[in-house]
Amino acid sequence: MTAKSATRAPGAGTVRGGRLDAAPSDLMDAINVSIDVDKRLHIQDIAASKAHCAMLVRQGIISEADGDAILGGLDTIGKEIAEGRFPFHRSLEDIHMNVESRLAELVGDAAGRLHTARSRNDQVATDLRLWLRQTLDDMDEALAGLQAVMKGHNRQQQHQRRGQVEDEALQAGRDVGQTGEVEEAGQVVAGEAEHGNIAPVAPRERRLAPPGPPGQI
Repeated sequence: MTAKSATRAPGAGTVRGGRLDAAPSDLMDAINVSIDVDKRLHIQDIAASKAHCAMLVRQGIISEADGDAILGGLDTIGKEIAEGRFPFHRSLEDIHMNVESRLAELVGDAAGRLHTARSRNDQVATDLRLWLRQTLDDMDEALAGLQAVMKGHNRQQQHQRRGQVEDEALQAGRDVGQTGEVEEAGQVVAGEAEHGNIAPVAPRERRLAPPGPPGQI
C-alpha cells in the first residue's frame, strides 16, 4: 500500500477525544496502535460500513439523505486510499477510527449515525471475517491452479518423478478442502451487536452478503 502515514498533536482527534492533556507513553502506543497492520483491511471496513448503512436506511433508522451522504463519503475514502492520498494517522490507532474520522470531515454529523446498532467488536469481527473469506477464496484459486499444473506435468513426465508429483497434487487438493473447512469455521462471528441493542436492525445474514470483487458488497 502506498498511502502515507502521519501523526497528530497529543489529544487532538484521538480515540480518547483529548480528555487527557499528555500523550500516552511509547509503550502504550506500541500496544494500542494497529494502523500499520490493519490498514490492509480498508476494503473490508468500507464494504461492511456500506452494508450497515444500507440496512439502517432500509429499516428507517437513518434518513435516505444521511445514507446517501455516508455512502458517498465512503466511496471518496476508498478512492483516496486506492490512489495513495489517504492520510493515515497513528493517533487514531486503527483503520476503523481512521475511516470514521475522515468520514466525519467529509459528511459532518451524518457520519456519527453510522455507529447506530453497531459495536466496535462487531466491526472488528466483521472486517476480519470478510478478509478471511476473501483470502481463502484466493488461496483456493491458487491451489486449484497448482493442482492442475502438477497433473499436467505428470502426464508429460510419465516416468519421471511420477509418484512424487502425484503426491504433491493430492496434497494441493487436500489443502483446498482444508481452506473450505476454515472458512466454514469463520462463519461464527463474535461481537453480535444486535443482541444488545433495541434498534430494529435487519438479521445479519441479510446485511452481510458474500464478498464480491474488491470494493463491492
